[in-house]
Amino acid sequence: MATLVDKLNSIVWNEKWWLGDDAKWDDFLSSDPNIYYPRVKDMNWSLAVGVGLLAVRYVYENVLIVPLANYLGIYEQIDQADRFDRKTDTEVVIPKEDSKSWLYVTVNCWINWPKQHIDTEIYTFYLLELSFYWSLLFAIIFQKDYQKKDKNEMILHHCVTILLIYFSWACNFVRVGTLVLVVHDVADPWLAVAKMAKYAKKQATCEAFFGIFSVVWIISRCCIYPLWVLNTSAVEIHDYVTTFPAYWFFNGLLFVLQILHLLWTYLILRIAFQKFQHGSLQKDERSESESETDETSSDEDEDNNKISKRVISNGILGNQYKSQLTAEQ
Repeated sequence: MATLVDKLNSIVWNEKWWLGDDAKWDDFLSSDPNIYYPRVKDMNWSLAVGVGLLAVRYVYENVLIVPLANYLGIYEQIDQADRFDRKTDTEVVIPKEDSKSWLYVTVNCWINWPKQHIDTEIYTFYLLELSFYWSLLFAIIFQKDYQKKDKNEMILHHCVTILLIYFSWACNFVRVGTLVLVVHDVADPWLAVAKMAKYAKKQATCEAFFGIFSVVWIISRCCIYPLWVLNTSAVEIHDYVTTFPAYWFFNGLLFVLQILHLLWTYLILRIAFQKFQHGSLQKDERSESESETDETSSDEDEDNNKISKRVISNGILGNQYKSQLTAEQ
């Protein structure tokens, strides 16, 4: 039995596939207690932490947020079917440290690879990010009333991101992986503020922050990501590392993310154009529920207590992009 397990391990963790000719798994062993190289088993904790985050968010929303919203009289504006569909509920901020020159000099992502030390801050950052994406994936899969047309795209996005984090950790592509996560997180706070302003009936504030969010999204996802992250992973790496099969798979996933970025950017711009052309959104284009679509297009003078879903759709911060802008990614 032990021989079979060893044989399977040798196939799954084949050095030629994962590391090529420049490195071996033994390179990830350190005799210095102050030097740590990534080990895959250390990321397996992310599943348990992801379930924990989902439980914490459920308690947080139902014990604190919902009663508070009821007390403030703004609960009727929150579409309950979408309460779990938010990437901005929990944000992880990468620690700042002067020694991390690879954050802005991207060639340092590859110099001395694979002998690149991972400090406790980056390990914690990576673990929490991976755990958070697990929690997002679980929330979408197990949320029975999730009725958005981009459900498959969201599941694909989260699966791609989880695979990227795992692969980058296994190969010690942690530096470029961190760049990917930073670029994906930077736009989210602006969306969170816009949502809060919408729920508080501050329409002008909501639209102002959504405008900021849109600009930050386009700059980070459509400019910085391809010119900074994809450039170093697809171009700069070849001067320092001999590529191998796992690298091509990893880099392919990065390009899949870029395709998703362009798709969602198109949807964001479409929302903005609707606002400029009509003064409000016409309907929730992602909704698969006929009743929800009907609510957004008729009876605009009904009592607010009967049109909780439509209230969100009438403003610029609608159900149309609540899920599509999580990213992340």
